Amino acid sequence: ARAAAAAAVSAGAAAAAEAARSAAGEAVARQAELDALHQADECSREASTALREVEASRRREDALALALADKDAEALATAQKLAAAEGRAAAAEQSARMAAEQLEEMREEAHQILILARAREDQDQEAHRARVLQEEETARQQSAAVEARRGEA
Repeated sequence: ARAAAAAAVSAGAAAAAEAARSAAGEAVARQAELDALHQADECSREASTALREVEASRRREDALALALADKDAEALATAQKLAAAEGRAAAAEQSARMAAEQLEEMREEAHQILILARAREDQDQEAHRARVLQEEETARQQSAAVEARRGEA
């Protein structure tokens, strides 16, 4: 009976040890579960922070893209204005060339007119001299005729 009692005590001690081990295992498992929950919570916070940073970075990139698009639009508008100004300058240059050509033609015409006017003036002076000589000759002939009539009378 003693042996049976010792075996029963030994079995109870083994069962108690097993129960203690089981309770200790559950406590370790619970602690591990709590540690895992804390780690998951920390990872969740870090992930949320990273997502906020990514979103802020995207907003900055969007703002930069808009600013770049505005600058591109400004550059395009400036290039268009420059092209228009170059076009106007080319047209003005063409007009200036045409005006210079017309001015040169007008100078040539004026020179020709001046030459013709001088020739006409020379002709008029020649005609005037011829009339004066003719009048002098007529006056001499009339004077000679008057003298001849006086001599006859």
